[in-house]
Amino acid sequence: KISYDLPEQNLVAIADKHMNSKDYPKAFYYYEKALKVNPKYKDALEGYNYLNGYMYRKAYDKKSKAVEWRATVENFIETGDTLIQGKDFTVKKDIGMDIEQSSDGNIRVLKVYKSTPAYEAGLKKDDILVAIWGSLCRYMDVSEIEKNFLKPEELEIKITVDKTLHLKKKSLTLDQLEYVFDGLSLKNIEKTDAAYKQGFRNGDIILSIDKDSIRYVSLSDVIKKLDKASYNIIIRRGMTIWRKKESII
Repeated sequence: KISYDLPEQNLVAIADKHMNSKDYPKAFYYYEKALKVNPKYKDALEGYNYLNGYMYRKAYDKKSKAVEWRATVENFIETGDTLIQGKDFTVKKDIGMDIEQSSDGNIRVLKVYKSTPAYEAGLKKDDILVAIWGSLCRYMDVSEIEKNFLKPEELEIKITVDKTLHLKKKSLTLDQLEYVFDGLSLKNIEKTDAAYKQGFRNGDIILSIDKDSIRYVSLSDVIKKLDKASYNIIIRRGMTIWRKKESII
């Protein structure tokens, strides 16, 4: 799956996916949402105008059908907003957590319940869901998140999560840092290490230190940043959730 730098690009990618599957109300919704982010974004304008113009006139040329088309779109928007604002989702019963969509479009974990698949996987409050099986979560509505989490045939669910670690002392060493294709990765972390006890795991990707991106920062400069008395680190981690066959809450 492709992740874009700009929010409007991600929104249009989701819209295009729905367009290809002929789910026109959802496609229209995401093109419209992309235009709210960037009113001049060409790809969003083309998709929006295509559905609001050509499809509107060609497929729904009768007045009653035109009204029905707009009502379908507005119903999806209203339903989506309701799902986003609610907290008691099916993911609570089957995965063991509450989630919400923040104002920035991210899907945030509100609460994780003990002895559930989410808890056992290592998810925590305020984690950000980045992707499920490689599909970006940002700007998905919660009903789409549910569909990705709760496919009946899938008991193993691969997710990507951003975690913020609040650290009060240096714990990472130079031999535990390695630049790979995805960024600055962690290695050589044993269960007895201070880094492990502070929440780091092998394979984690460090995204930022005190809100400063370190993607193109040298290892020596990263170590200098880590020499401070306290700091916040955002890491990206691939995780596996093992669903149970029956609801657990």
